[in-house]
Amino acid sequence: MKKSTLKILKEVYDKQTLGVFDAIKMVSRITNDHRDFYPLASLISSGYLGFTGPIPDSPKFADTYMTHLLQAWAQGDGPQIYKSAHTMGGTTNDNSYFYLGGKGLEYLSDRKADRDRILVVAIISLLSALIVAVASEPIKRYLNEPHAVSSK
Repeated sequence: MKKSTLKILKEVYDKQTLGVFDAIKMVSRITNDHRDFYPLASLISSGYLGFTGPIPDSPKFADTYMTHLLQAWAQGDGPQIYKSAHTMGGTTNDNSYFYLGGKGLEYLSDRKADRDRILVVAIISLLSALIVAVASEPIKRYLNEPHAVSSK
């Protein structure tokens, strides 16, 4: 997952919801058209995010329509038209927002668990290296000391 997409997912997780205009501001704009919104639309269609705004019934073009709608909102307040999307204005962060879906919660929980596991392994590795270093010194001294050999 790209950093910009993960940033949106984390923001929704931290705040419980994220207004549509706040999310639009967070999207990394490379082409400055609807294509910039495909990662956000895929989060919705994949179940990582939920959306309270309009989503078309036809799953075949849902992502494309969603990107057109987000681009229309990105153009400014009031009525906007962008390809297949027509907005009449009146949309606010309060009535159109993103919320965390089941897959998004699972993904973020797994990432945290993975980070925790890596931290535990790093601490155990460091401790075992210290123990080996401390324990090996007396053994090394003992092996380097000359010992009297008894002859019978």
